[in-house]
Amino acid sequence: YLDKNYTENSDKIDSFFKNKNWVKATVLSNNFYSKCKTVLPFHLFRGAELNAIFANNEKAYYFLERLASDKNFVYYDKVENAPAFIKVSSNERFRNIIEIIRNNWKKYIDTFEKKEIANELFEIYNADQRKRYQYLFFESKLDSFINKEKFEKEIANQDRINQARILKLIEKNGWLSVNQVGLLNE
Repeated sequence: YLDKNYTENSDKIDSFFKNKNWVKATVLSNNFYSKCKTVLPFHLFRGAELNAIFANNEKAYYFLERLASDKNFVYYDKVENAPAFIKVSSNERFRNIIEIIRNNWKKYIDTFEKKEIANELFEIYNADQRKRYQYLFFESKLDSFINKEKFEKEIANQDRINQARILKLIEKNGWLSVNQVGLLNE
């Protein structure tokens, strides 16, 4: 349940972000989400990302550690490969955060009947989203996006690879249920 105050402030932060007003988005994010007991994972990620862009690493880690403490957050690949975290990715603290999120995934996957297939589907999902997220990140940050065509070709190629992998899984195993392989919603 999100109250009206949370929704209004989150919308304001998102608006500043979309309009490339990074400073206002970061300041409001830091002031507001730091005081909230419950914050949606997307907003924690966004707060960490904004702070990492401005090299406010302590605050970036604060948001990432809160994100990792959410046992339902399993998207280690998204955090590990986010362009905003390139400068901190070799840091021990960052590596520990990734390990916590990987452990969230391991605990989550243990609830499925077909763990190996669930893992493969998660890998396919990560491969699908990784380049798309990088594309959106760079597109939103740069006025002239010079690698747009390259990214689009790489995304199309990854889509072909993913489609072939999914079809092979379905051909071999049939259509699997949520109990067998889980359901990912970010």
